Amino acid sequence: INRDVVITRGKFYPRSPDDDANALTIGRNFTVQADGLYGIASRTGADTFGSLTIQSGGEFIATSGTTTITGTSNADWNWTNNGTFTHNKGKVKFFTDSTSMEMWISNGDTFYDLEIDSADPSGVYYHNNIIYGDLTVTDGPFHAYTHSTTLTVHGNTFIGSEGQLVNGAAQSGTLTFHGLVTNEGTLHTSSGTNNFNGGVRNLATMASDDTLTIGGTGGILEGDLDDANVNVNLDPVYGHWDGGDDAVYFNTTDNDLDSIWA
Repeated sequence: INRDVVITRGKFYPRSPDDDANALTIGRNFTVQADGLYGIASRTGADTFGSLTIQSGGEFIATSGTTTITGTSNADWNWTNNGTFTHNKGKVKFFTDSTSMEMWISNGDTFYDLEIDSADPSGVYYHNNIIYGDLTVTDGPFHAYTHSTTLTVHGNTFIGSEGQLVNGAAQSGTLTFHGLVTNEGTLHTSSGTNNFNGGVRNLATMASDDTLTIGGTGGILEGDLDDANVNVNLDPVYGHWDGGDDAVYFNTTDNDLDSIWA
């Protein structure tokens, strides 16, 4: 479908399970209005849209495969969600081979896996977004829409050789990476809070004079971290030791580190 598609009322999804793996391509904007629903949880096929708008009251159930956004309007909201988006453990990919297709993601949206693959030197802008799976920045910058915008990634983060994560000069909001960050491209950090709970493997370029906090149960540090300060703030381990040759035993009900010497 090469034009706009609008679901005004009712449901739009494959007619039978035999069609769940089929692809759907909409060349321009796909809009789900207040009384509309797109998708079904069993769907595995690839979806490709120029842009996606979910209006208040509208519902979008993503494929468990890949939903690709290619962009329809430069420097604009090519992903707008004011309704209900169900990620269905699928991937959303922002892809363009145009050098004039800067894309913005609406405020507060959540994803499972997210990939950025943009030939536009301005790339894609996040805006207080949460990624419950993995983040992959294959090509182009992925950076903050405003200075104080936040980004949280629960899975692993990978930055490819043509990718850039964060524009350090324009980022003061909190960055939280619960998994390992592997950088083969360009990595900047926030002038505010940087939680790298799984650590960072810098195999290319990292620009930072900020504080990186390694939390949780520990992480990996590898490569040149530029002028970053590293603060290790791991979860405590509680246990008992009698001072002899006996093994240490652990009791998760303990709430005081002093009890390790009991």
